[in-house]
This record gives sequence, structure tokens and C-alpha cells, in this order.
Amino acid sequence: MSQTATLVEVNADGIAWLSNKAVYRVPAGHLPRMKDWPGTEVIIERSGNSVWQYVLKSAATPQQWVHATPSSGVWKW
Repeated sequence: MSQTATLVEVNADGIAWLSNKAVYRVPAGHLPRMKDWPGTEVIIERSGNSVWQYVLKSAATPQQWVHATPSSGVWKW
């Protein structure tokens, strides 16, 4: 089952804030893939990876994806 939300911001440390108040951590090596994503809709899906439990995909181009894991970061808005 997948969900969608808008990517509000992703910082240089790989912390991504989504419009549904979820906060995820993204591996540093995946950050360049997300450079144009803020303000766009992303698809959130479970992955089979035990470390990176989720995959975030650009809704506009689902072939562009990054691994993610829930973060203990606080929603900042």
C-alpha cells in the first residue's frame, strides 16, 4: 500500500519533511536525485530493506526514487 504527500524540504543532512507531517532520513548518496523534488508530490512505499524501510518516488517520474527511513526529526513548521 502506498501513500502520497508533498515534499516540503530536504536538507543537506538527508532529513526530508513531508506535508503529511512525516519526517524521513534519506541516504546521502541519494540526495542528488531529490534536488528538484521540493514542492512536488512523492509516493511513499514500503521496501523489503531492513535498514531503509521505505522508498520515496517522484510522482511525476516514478522511476526516480530514493531509500528512506523514518526519522526522529521534529516537524519544523
